[in-house]
Amino acid sequence: MIQFNAKWRKISAVIPPINTATCSLLQLKHVLSIATGGSIVNMKLIGLTKPSLIKESDDSLLSTLQVKLKNGQCTITIMAQPSLGFNASELVQFLKGVVDEAWILENIAAHAPPLVLEEPPVEKIAATGPVEVVNDLDCAFSPASTEWQNLEKHTQNCEIHFINPARPGKKLLVLDLDHTLLDFDSKDPNISVDSMKRPYLEEFLTRCYLHYDLCIWSQTKWSWVEMKLYELGLVQHLHFKLCFCLDKTIMFKLDTGYIKPLAIIWTKCQSQGGWTCANTLHIDDLGRNFEMNKKNGIVVSPFYRDEERREKKEMKALLKQENARRESRGLKPIKQSKTAAPAREATVFMAPGTVQSSLSPAGSMHDGSASLSIENAGVSGREVCGDMELYYLSIYLTSSRVVDSLHVDDLDHSNWLKFTLETLIDTTEESGNLKTG
Repeated sequence: MIQFNAKWRKISAVIPPINTATCSLLQLKHVLSIATGGSIVNMKLIGLTKPSLIKESDDSLLSTLQVKLKNGQCTITIMAQPSLGFNASELVQFLKGVVDEAWILENIAAHAPPLVLEEPPVEKIAATGPVEVVNDLDCAFSPASTEWQNLEKHTQNCEIHFINPARPGKKLLVLDLDHTLLDFDSKDPNISVDSMKRPYLEEFLTRCYLHYDLCIWSQTKWSWVEMKLYELGLVQHLHFKLCFCLDKTIMFKLDTGYIKPLAIIWTKCQSQGGWTCANTLHIDDLGRNFEMNKKNGIVVSPFYRDEERREKKEMKALLKQENARRESRGLKPIKQSKTAAPAREATVFMAPGTVQSSLSPAGSMHDGSASLSIENAGVSGREVCGDMELYYLSIYLTSSRVVDSLHVDDLDHSNWLKFTLETLIDTTEESGNLKTG
């Protein structure tokens, strides 16, 4: 017997102990639907099972699943749309032996929504007018192009399930997961979960949550997204909440590959959130994901926990740039196996609460490097601030320049790091103390 604690939107429910030997996954979904009011259609349960590559079917008995338990209880966060109604007699029969009939009827009475959703009055629609989603975006495709038409068709088949409701007046921050917020790849079974997080991850999310609703959009399958978020403790956190999460199935395919068009969110979240290109920002380590909404994207350097893997990735990128330069001069390309790592600029490592107005590091990691000018603080953050990139990005995102802007897509975000460092230096010189908001 297992007791389940469920949460859907603002509703929390305690389920009576269930016999896992006789209860199927589908029956559990119906029980959770009755207790909270969430629909079983495309219902997703976060925290039910331990990470597994095996996809559970609705017919699976709970006893055959690796249910996550803590003190004999399982806590589940439900992602689902509101239920359209309950048939009490059918549910009593279907859940016979799983939960008590009186409990079913009591909860149906408490959470039963209307069986028919009424359409809004015509005069109300005429007064408010249609919500404009596609504006004059800076992208390679016009709203009348085939790509946009295909995107509209793709959007119709997409569903977004809220974990927590949108908060009035908050902008939306869309965050990539792998190599932006964390690096989950590891061949070491003894590696700690905390070491997989990018430095200052929780500080970054906590600071941004004050001004933004948070969305995770990963390029992996939902089962992996759920496992990563839950194992890292990002689903149920004391200082911030995730509004909703998207996986690879929501991504849109172009000839060049899959991308993350924000228009899907803007279209699907008109009734809850009401976000547009004017109040949405997207953080990702892959700039190609901004192909259809370039003005809303901020590129960060990829995070690799393994120093050797990171060095190889950086070496490959530097070598590609060098060979492009050599090719323009008619020179032969350099092979990676026969070259040493190119010399790099000095790296600035600064702890929170300190800043160096000269921006030259106290001790350079690379002998003979020239001192770093603030003009070099462009998109590539790692070369400037090392492992503190998320910390500085949180300062930029919560600055009055961004938070008070009525149209964040009108700002030039490519120089976000330069702006942040200039702000920190000015603040330090004026007051003698670093203020980060």
